[in-house]
Amino acid sequence: MTTEIADYLGTPDMQAALVRHIAAGHDPAGAATLAGYSFPEDAAAVFRRDPRLALILHQEMHRRIATEGAPLALGVVLGVLKDDTADPRLRVVCARDMLDRAGHIAPKAVESAMADRAKDPHEMTTDELREFVDKGEEELANRAKPVRAARASKPTVDIFD
Repeated sequence: MTTEIADYLGTPDMQAALVRHIAAGHDPAGAATLAGYSFPEDAAAVFRRDPRLALILHQEMHRRIATEGAPLALGVVLGVLKDDTADPRLRVVCARDMLDRAGHIAPKAVESAMADRAKDPHEMTTDELREFVDKGEEELANRAKPVRAARASKPTVDIFD
């Protein structure tokens, strides 16, 4: 793995090992030691000298999440969904998240309001359009809150004297 990262990205093996160990969850000082650096503080210096390493680290973490984390997370969610003894609220959250990730997202309020109409605006007559606009304006007017202007106090100093 370390050699693959080094070969693919053109980085030295120690840098690739440092990235791999940080992506695996080690703190930077521990990762530096595992990668073969003499001093744990070297990890920060390596990243300062080669800014590409931050991108490489991001890519390695993304790869690990996709190949290791996602299947594990899916197994946990499916396990909770199948467990009749699990907290029902947790099962609902898992079910909702699972449906969302699968693309079955609940319609928004605006979409459901539009679904109540029988026709699209381009299919409506002039009278139907006026009625639709009137309803919308009435709804907006009902949402409005009265605003009162604050009373202006008299200035203590008249600047024109």
